[in-house]
Amino acid sequence: YGEPLSAMQLKMVEVAESLLTAGAKGLVMGCTEVPIILEGYHSPVTLIDPNQIIAEVIVKLAKSDE
Repeated sequence: YGEPLSAMQLKMVEVAESLLTAGAKGLVMGCTEVPIILEGYHSPVTLIDPNQIIAEVIVKLAKSDE
């Protein structure tokens, strides 16, 4: 982050860091607000954004003939 973190960002980073410390190999940002809150967070593991995956699949399906 380049700017001071809000209380919510601090808490989310704290949770992410605790999961990493416990051995997480990736983090699923399964709530719609999490990717927004963690925007700019540089994680050493993969951050999985289900909303992005869903959006990509919808666009792919919309462009297909099926």
